[in-house]
Amino acid sequence: AVTGTTVRELSLSSLINCLFVLTGQAQGSIWLDEVSCNGTESRLSECNSSGIGQHDCSHWEDAGVVCSDDFVLRLVNSQQILKEGQNVSEGRLEVYHGGIWGTICDDAWTFQDAQVACRQLGFSGAFEHTTRAQFGQGVGQIWMDQVYCLGDETDLSQCAFAGWGNEDCSHYEDAGVICVYPNITLPPVLPLRLAGGGSSGRVEVFYNDTWGTVCDDLFTLKDAQIACRQLGYVGAVSFSQNAAYGSGQGPIWLDNVRCRGLEAGLSQCVNNGIGVHNCYHYEDVGVECSDDSSAVFPEFRIRLAGSDNSWEGRVEVFYNDTWGTVCDDAWDIQDANVVCQELGYRAAYRATQRANFGAGTGPIWLDDVQCLGTEKNLSDCSSVGLGLHNCFHSEDAGVVCERTEVSLPTRLVGGAGSHEGRVEVFYNETWGTVCDDAWNFLDATVVCKQIGFSRAISALSYAAFGIGTASQPIWLDQVRCNGTEADLLLCSHEQIGTHDCQHTEDASVVCSQQDIPAVRLTGSANEWEGTVEIENKGVWGTVCAEEWTSAEADVVCYQLGYPGASRTAREGEFGQGSGDVVLGNVICQGYESYLSECSHDPFGFISNPSCSHRMDAGVVCNNNGLDVPVRLVGGNTSYSGRVEVYYSEMWGTVCDDYWSQADARVVCTMLGYSSIGARAVGSATFGSATGPIWLDDVQCDGYEEELADCVRSDFSEHNCRHTEDAGVICLSNSPVDYTHSVRLSDGGVDYDGRVEVQLSGESTWGTVCGYRFTYADAIIVCKQLGYQAVSQFSTNTVFRSNSDPTIESLGCVGNEDEISECDIQRSGSSSTCGSSQAGVACTQYVPSRYPVRLTAGTYRDGTVEVFYQGKWGTVCADQWNTPDADVICKQMGFPGSSRAVTSSSQYVDYSVPVWLGGVSCGGNELHITDCPNDGWGSSSCDYYLQAGVTCEPERYPIRLTGGASDNMGTVEIYVNGTWGLVCDDSWGIADGLVACRQLGYPSVSAAFSENRISHGGTTPIFMDDLACVGDEMLLSNCQFSGFGNHNCVVQEAAGLK
Repeated sequence: AVTGTTVRELSLSSLINCLFVLTGQAQGSIWLDEVSCNGTESRLSECNSSGIGQHDCSHWEDAGVVCSDDFVLRLVNSQQILKEGQNVSEGRLEVYHGGIWGTICDDAWTFQDAQVACRQLGFSGAFEHTTRAQFGQGVGQIWMDQVYCLGDETDLSQCAFAGWGNEDCSHYEDAGVICVYPNITLPPVLPLRLAGGGSSGRVEVFYNDTWGTVCDDLFTLKDAQIACRQLGYVGAVSFSQNAAYGSGQGPIWLDNVRCRGLEAGLSQCVNNGIGVHNCYHYEDVGVECSDDSSAVFPEFRIRLAGSDNSWEGRVEVFYNDTWGTVCDDAWDIQDANVVCQELGYRAAYRATQRANFGAGTGPIWLDDVQCLGTEKNLSDCSSVGLGLHNCFHSEDAGVVCERTEVSLPTRLVGGAGSHEGRVEVFYNETWGTVCDDAWNFLDATVVCKQIGFSRAISALSYAAFGIGTASQPIWLDQVRCNGTEADLLLCSHEQIGTHDCQHTEDASVVCSQQDIPAVRLTGSANEWEGTVEIENKGVWGTVCAEEWTSAEADVVCYQLGYPGASRTAREGEFGQGSGDVVLGNVICQGYESYLSECSHDPFGFISNPSCSHRMDAGVVCNNNGLDVPVRLVGGNTSYSGRVEVYYSEMWGTVCDDYWSQADARVVCTMLGYSSIGARAVGSATFGSATGPIWLDDVQCDGYEEELADCVRSDFSEHNCRHTEDAGVICLSNSPVDYTHSVRLSDGGVDYDGRVEVQLSGESTWGTVCGYRFTYADAIIVCKQLGYQAVSQFSTNTVFRSNSDPTIESLGCVGNEDEISECDIQRSGSSSTCGSSQAGVACTQYVPSRYPVRLTAGTYRDGTVEVFYQGKWGTVCADQWNTPDADVICKQMGFPGSSRAVTSSSQYVDYSVPVWLGGVSCGGNELHITDCPNDGWGSSSCDYYLQAGVTCEPERYPIRLTGGASDNMGTVEIYVNGTWGLVCDDSWGIADGLVACRQLGYPSVSAAFSENRISHGGTTPIFMDDLACVGDEMLLSNCQFSGFGNHNCVVQEAAGLK
């Protein structure tokens, strides 16, 4: 709306650089409403509007502008979203640069970036940052990508970003913001009541001397929170729709209510306007309010992080399944007291600010916390509301609690001995139990050590040793230890006595009665190698090497936390150990966790008189520099077995929930085997273990350096049993002699063609029936041939032979290592195969953790760039040669390179960093980062030595035909000398993106279907059921049904723009 005060008609040049802002209320008439300009008008009166003086606005909606010649932002919303009640404080961000409006890509887009953008737009800050074109896709230019703000900038252009127009995005990645209202006059807070009295009822608003209702359209729990807080409650437990508390009478005052969470009353939330609605009273909304913070915030709990000491750290809050921090605005000793007392300490020593224990990550859940000091929980204290703040993680609050904790003596009850039983703790002169919520092996470890045992064997739930008495309190719940605490009280837990449990959930433990003798390595400057020494009753001595093999060496290394031994030590390699020779005749199987678990003579008794310090055993452990080592146990080879990880000085297993081939690839790579052909198995295939289950819900990409780097649960957080132990089968590094041979024929390359099999003992090769050929069969064929994956398979290959198939079915499941393990059926007289023949195209193309691209050339030649730490950089050509270029081209999906550019002055770009130097590939690596190199950013290369390549033309080129311009048309692919169509079944934006990239365009504007663009009616159809991920470089790298394999007609041809 534009007010009746003088409106200056702005010229186009000044209007382009104007921001819409909220500038306070005017008086007088409101002349314009629903103004809609396209940006080309020279006067405001030329824009569309509802008509002079026609409006439904109040002066608190007055519009304003700030004009500037500098960097300009604007927010864009669709008309549909505006009608739903949203306003100009949220939308898609657009930047004006070089005379053109363009969008911002959401790559690396964060809340701190949104804060800067909102302040630049005149708001006090950001409420939320949005991604994936939440406010609709823009068109045309994408100006900014990889934006990185510190948060204190006044202008988005002051933040680091990839450079104007330097992006690799599509408009479905457009970034947006939801900004927080500035300090302007908001609508008045109208009185509120709950009809029916009490803390729940129908919401009613008082306006114009009349009580009216609120419509339930768009109403959410966030709106209910505002209503309940306006009424003086802590918050809302729930809200109800469809007149759950009865239909009201009179007017319906509010509709389409949408609160931000900062409003003082419901009437200040965005809405249609007083009395403007399209509702009936059967849509009246109701709420249930409460003063009980545990009811309002049922998941709310706290912990301390960022310190090795349990009594101090950064305060973190768990809410909405996510840990977040607390802002230090108004943070003082009374707030800290509440935190410390909730965690079981007497009081706080001090409150800390400015991220004293390091900056956290994730959401900032609380701000402006103001406790009286008498509250039981932090959630009882006053704050601006969960998730509402104007802070950065550099302002994270912390506490230091007094270490004079209440002592919690602990005992075990109900077991067969003192080493096992129900866990009970002594507090307030009474023994009480511990609830099994979140109870795990780390908690059991603390209990066992606290009562004098060396370690835990198991952590048990569901009152395994009987339930506590009815009169017994449950003192602790939600116990979360890291395993190093000296007392159960030092672990994270709910406030003592606070729980939601029954005695049927009493926690129990079983402790080890065996004292585990420690081992150590001496005589070397390296901690992973040396003479083996073992402790017995406080005295150290050596081990006789009379039967010393790799199995015994492995167990020593396991006990010390390494994934195994590289080798046994040579005699005298690390010198003589100290003390006496105390252990002899040691014989291990290789799967034991401790040397003392192996067969051996009694300590101090040496049966072999030859044992002396000249025969002291030694080992060199496998020091791969891993923080969390892995090993394989229970397999019949060194490259297969149950996966175990070493954590908190113990080996434990991995649960098979979500266990996949990508996870297996990481494990095999950690152990020195190839990631190719790695196979994941579950259900305790290699036997059930005992002891802890350390990891669950592991979800790797396949390129992580360690299993612990993958997405996963916290250590010891699981819902599994050892019958779900995960395992892997890696490919041996030794050559494999396959029982049956397989090859691909007539495709012109070794990875594509007709499938042929030579059965063991036969001299002839035969084809495979295409009618019964499956994707699982194709996987095993490619695996046996040494390829990583299947690009496509065909049940009626174009690479046909003249003879009928001799193999009716391969019968593979998909988890075999070679075709001899499949259920092969020969063709017989009753064959239904006909002349159909199987074909397959294998690939080593696997999306890389560090993508590559070619710039300053065409889609298959140019300067090589690698993506690392959010930025593209070049590769130095100081050792650049053909094998290096081959790896780049194959990584991008091309057959190989025809030229390695060693001095690419024709492609030089001085605006990007040099990421890699000293690259020396063998030519068979999957990715350029697999090749030996100097390390990220370590090169001192001159820019004129930037590496470049020219890749061989793709085997299956594509083109666009029949369009009105070169950049649009029907997609056609060239196969076996003929151009053919792509069927639109499953055709989508990801497929279009790959096709556009192959054609040399940076992105896709639209993916058409159902013959939107004309083409020849007799053209063959070569591809169907495409399923591109979107990062492939060639359309033929995507999974599809196989060339010529389709169920389409030409009217279903796929098209692009």
